[in-house]
Amino acid sequence: DNISRFDPNQSPFDSVQEAALTALHQVQTLDQRVEHSGVVFEFRGSFYYTLPATTSRGNKTHVQIAYPQGARIVALYHNHPRPLGNYRDLTSLFSALDVATADDLHADSYIYVQSTGEIREYSPGTDKHETKTILYHVTNGDVADGHLVASSK
Repeated sequence: DNISRFDPNQSPFDSVQEAALTALHQVQTLDQRVEHSGVVFEFRGSFYYTLPATTSRGNKTHVQIAYPQGARIVALYHNHPRPLGNYRDLTSLFSALDVATADDLHADSYIYVQSTGEIREYSPGTDKHETKTILYHVTNGDVADGHLVASSK
């Protein structure tokens, strides 16, 4: 299903990070060959997350988000699957699209990096981003390292 929906029976969270970490722990139980994503939103002074959704297309996902009217998106979350084949593992970086989306929405972005077990956060206006040369190609936009939030390894 490519619609990330809010579960109305979900208990509220006191912080954005607590909601994002809970959502990403749920993502860790899903098929790690594809990306799963959703959002954290603020509604009536508490934080909630939409359930992870996927388009089942490897390392990219384009999902629709369903959340209550009047809610405000405050964070994005998704996983980065292991790279396939002999490709260099760059999955701990926030891609140019990750950075641009977070910047455009003025929302933090969280990723679960399957290859390292890390959860990383990119905060617009706080974490620096830059164009990097990767395998002799310049990325199409700025990428970011973000910062470590949690590690399961």
